Amino acid sequence: MKDFLSPIRLVGPFVKESEFSVKKNESTTSLDVSLNLATKEVELVHENNIYAYEMVLSTEARLLDSQDASKEYLRVYVTVEGAVTVPDTIGITEDELAVSLRLNAISMLYSFTRSYVEYLSSMSQAGRFTLPPIDPNAYVDICNTRNFDQP
Repeated sequence: MKDFLSPIRLVGPFVKESEFSVKKNESTTSLDVSLNLATKEVELVHENNIYAYEMVLSTEARLLDSQDASKEYLRVYVTVEGAVTVPDTIGITEDELAVSLRLNAISMLYSFTRSYVEYLSSMSQAGRFTLPPIDPNAYVDICNTRNFDQP
């Protein structure tokens, strides 16, 4: 049977910074999410038979009143850092590896952030709040098209 587990490993992630605030919510709300990457270029490090790519990911989400966007009911800001690694025996080019590790780093760190936000919000009067899923490919495309780190 072929092994279906990925050779990619996540080191961390670690929460570097976290802010959370909530106010009582009595109306219908809409969600405004901004996602910011602290790095743009994939810089592979190759040491001890392992490729590694470190990333810092900052995520900010606000829950706003759909009738009056100046009324903010929930705000969360989280910065996490981590690294994805893979053995150098993986057998793909460094260019392909750089793209793959970047996408995996975004996906894994954002997934961790989503869980962290759910944990924080579940202990508040707002109840459990879940960040929406993202498409890491689309996010990277936006970053590359605009030639900077934030869409």
